[in-house]
Amino acid sequence: MPTPQAATNRFRLDGDNFDRLLSEYDRLRASRGLGLADNCATPTQRIDAAQILMELYWAGVTAPEAAHGREYWLSYLKPVLAETREAGAALADAFDALEPLKPGKTSTGAEGRRFDWRRSLLVVAGLVLVATATFLFWPPAPPPAVESKPVEPIEGGSVAGSADAPYDDASMLRIYGETLADVRDRLFSRRALTGTPYVVTPRELAAKGAYLYPEAGGATILLAQMLREAPLDPDRPITQESGGQDALRRYVAVVAAARLGVSPRLLDSVLSTVSVDDLVLPNGSSVAADADVARNAMPTWPAWLRWLSFLPMAPALVWALRGRGKMIADSERKARENFVPRRAQATEFGERGAIAIAGDQLPSPPDLFGAARRLLRLRDPVPGRRLDAMRSMRETLDAPGDLVIRYRPASVPAEFVFLILRRRVQDHERARVVRFVERLRRQGVAATLYDYAPDPRRPTTLAGAPLDQRGLRERHPRATLLLCTSGEELVDFFSQEPNPHIVSQLRQWPRVALLTPTPTDEWGEREMRLASALDATVLRSTEEGLADLAAALDPMRGAAARRSRLHAAAAGGLLRQVEAWRGAVADDDLIEARPAILRRDWPTLLLNHAPDGDFRAELLDALRVWLDPLGFFWLAACGVYPRVSVDITLWLGAHLHPFGLAAARPVFSEERFARLCLLPWFAHGFMPDWLRRDAFAALTPQEKTEARAKMEALLNANPGAATRNEEIWLPGGVEAVPPDGVMLDCLGKKGEAEEPTVSFAQTLTDARDAAKRDYAYRAIGRILLAVFACAGAYLFWPDLAAAPLAKGAWLPLMAYVAGWAGLLGLAMFKEMHGAQGGG
Repeated sequence: MPTPQAATNRFRLDGDNFDRLLSEYDRLRASRGLGLADNCATPTQRIDAAQILMELYWAGVTAPEAAHGREYWLSYLKPVLAETREAGAALADAFDALEPLKPGKTSTGAEGRRFDWRRSLLVVAGLVLVATATFLFWPPAPPPAVESKPVEPIEGGSVAGSADAPYDDASMLRIYGETLADVRDRLFSRRALTGTPYVVTPRELAAKGAYLYPEAGGATILLAQMLREAPLDPDRPITQESGGQDALRRYVAVVAAARLGVSPRLLDSVLSTVSVDDLVLPNGSSVAADADVARNAMPTWPAWLRWLSFLPMAPALVWALRGRGKMIADSERKARENFVPRRAQATEFGERGAIAIAGDQLPSPPDLFGAARRLLRLRDPVPGRRLDAMRSMRETLDAPGDLVIRYRPASVPAEFVFLILRRRVQDHERARVVRFVERLRRQGVAATLYDYAPDPRRPTTLAGAPLDQRGLRERHPRATLLLCTSGEELVDFFSQEPNPHIVSQLRQWPRVALLTPTPTDEWGEREMRLASALDATVLRSTEEGLADLAAALDPMRGAAARRSRLHAAAAGGLLRQVEAWRGAVADDDLIEARPAILRRDWPTLLLNHAPDGDFRAELLDALRVWLDPLGFFWLAACGVYPRVSVDITLWLGAHLHPFGLAAARPVFSEERFARLCLLPWFAHGFMPDWLRRDAFAALTPQEKTEARAKMEALLNANPGAATRNEEIWLPGGVEAVPPDGVMLDCLGKKGEAEEPTVSFAQTLTDARDAAKRDYAYRAIGRILLAVFACAGAYLFWPDLAAAPLAKGAWLPLMAYVAGWAGLLGLAMFKEMHGAQGGG
C-alpha cells in the first residue's frame, strides 16, 4: 500500500508525472484500438491539457493530498483528453496504473544514464543560436545618464562646482561659452576652416568627439544625443540644404555638454556664440563629385582583418582530409577477421538487364460479362431531383394550408471498393484479384482498388498514399466494401475471435462482403465468426464468386444468410455449428481443400535451410497430386529463375506446353493459377533453393527441355520492343555466370559444385571501396561544415569602419566562436571515445 507521501507524489501532476500519465494513456488507447489516426491523444488535446494544468497551478489550486486527487484531476482532464466513454475509462485506468515516483528521483531515472553526445550537440547548437539571436535582435538600451564630472580649469576661471566660491549665472555662461569654443576648435581641423569643402557625417563627427573627449561616454552615446538634437541621416554627409550650419552648431553643443556633464539645453543661451559660418559645406549634388576630398574621420582598423575569419580553414582542411589510410586499414582488418565464404548474390555478377514481356504475351483475364451485367443491375437509392407532380398535389390537398413538394425516387449504379491484402510486392493472389477488378472496370462496373498490409484500418492507394477508414468512407459514402483476404490477420490466432477494433470500423460501411481465396472445403470457424461479426456474406474470390456477388448482396439473400447463422448457432457444439453454417452458405467449389502440409505459411517452407528428405518427398507428392501434373510442371518452371514474379509466372503459364508440343494448349488456366496463388511461395514472392532443385529434378526429360527452352527465350528476348519489363541480372562480366547457382543447374550450364562464391580478394576489394566511399563522404561533410563556420564568423565580424566600436560590438562574434568551439570539442571527444572503444 503506498505511503501518504507516495500518494501525494502520485497525484501531484508536475511535468514528470504528467508525461508519465500521457504515455500510459497512449499505451492504453493503442491496446484498445481507440482513435482513428494513430491511436493516441492528438497534439491539440495535449496542448489543451497542459494549458489547463498550468492555469490551475498559476491560480494556486492544487490537488487534495488524499485519495480524492484522482477524481480531482479527472474532472479537469477528461473533457479535454477523452472524446468517448471508452477513452474516459482508459484515462482513469492510466491513473490507476501510474506508479508513484520515488523520493529524490525523476521519472527518467539516473541509473545507467550514458553520455548522449547527439543530445549534447543539439543543446549546444541551440544555445549558440539563442545567444546569437539575442545579441543580434536585442533592442539597443537607451543611453545612460551622463554623470556630472569636473571640468579642467579654463584660462581665467575655475572649475564649476568647486568649493572655492559659488558661481553666478554670468560665470557659468562664460564657462559654457569657452567650452563651446574649445570644442569647436578641436573638433574641426584647420583645413576645414580655410575654405576647403568640409565633408563629414554625423557618425564620423561623433567618433571624433568620443576620441577627443573619452569622458563624453562613447561614440554611440554621442551619436544618439546628436541625432536627438538634429535628426539627420547618420551616414550621409552634412550639406547646406539640410541646415548644415545649425546642425553642426548643435552637435558642438552636444559634445561640450557631454564634457561638462550637463544637459545640452543649458547651452542654448550661448549657442549663438559658436561660429561655424566659416565652414564651407558641400552642396547635395556635389557630394559624390567631392568624394576625394579629405575626410576628417578618425583612424580605424584595416579592412583586411575581417578575412581572418577564414584562417581556421587551413587546420580544418587538415582535420577533414586526415585519416584515410587508417580508415582503409581498419576496414581491411575487420574484413579479415569477419571473412566467411558466402554464395555470390545476383547483384555481384553479371550486368543489369530486363526481361522483355509484352502485354499481349500474357494471358488475358477471364470474360466476366455475366458478373458485370449482374453487378450493373444493382442500384443505390439517392435523393431525386425530378418533381413528382401528382404526389405533391395529392399530399398538398391532404394538408390544407401547407404546400408539400415531393420528388421522384432516383438511384445510381452501385459502387464497389475492393480492399485487398498485400503481403509482399509479388503477391500473386493480389495480382489475380486485380486482374478480375480491372476487367470489371473495363466493362463499366464502378470499382476502386485499395491495398492494406496488414491492418484494414490503414488502407493505401495503389500509388502508396496512406488513408484511414474514415477517409475511405468519405471518398465512397454509398459503396459496398469487398474485403479480399483469407481473414488470418483479422482474427486471433488461438481463439479465432475477430479483432473487435477492426470489426467496429468495418461495420460502418453500408454493405460488406468477404472475398476469400480459401477453398470452401476449408471454411471453418474463422470464416463463420467473421461473417457473423461483420454481418457479411462470404464468397470465393474467383470468377464464380464474382458472378454470385450480386445475388449475395441482395437484402433477401442477406436475411437468409443471417437466418442460416442463427440456425447454425443452435446446432450444438462448435464443430456442428461450423458444419451447419458451411452447408448453408457454401456452394460447390472446383478447388478441393489443400493438403495439411500446405495450409499455413510454415517457416520450414520459406527457409533456404533444407528440411529432411522425408518431409521434402511428402511435400513434392502433395504438390503433384493437388496441383495436377501440369500445375506441378508450371510450379517447377517458375522456380528456375531465383525470384518468383507475377509477370514471369503468367508468361510461363502462357508459353509452356505439355511435353513440348506446340500444338497442345498451354498449361495456364484460371483454376491452376488460383491454386498456385494459394501456395506460400507465390504469396511471398520467394522459393527456397532446395525446393527449386527438387521440383525441377522431379520433372520428366521432356518437361526439363521445355522449361529450359522457354527460360532461355525469356532471357534472350529484346527488351526494347516490350511493353512491360521485369528487371533482372543477366549473365556477363569476367566470370560470365548467371546470377544464381540453382539457375545454373536448371539451364544445364554448370554444376552445383561450381556455384559462384565471393573470394577473399573480392571481399578485401569491397572493404577498401566502402572505406574510400565513407572517407569521401566524411571529408566533404567536414569541409562544408568548416566553410559554414568561417562564413558565419565573417558575417558576425563587427564593422571596423565604425571604429572606435561601441561596447559589446565583439560579443556576437565571441559567442559564435565559443559555440563552435564547444561543438568541435564534443566532436573530438566523441571521435577519441569511439577510437578507444574500437581499440
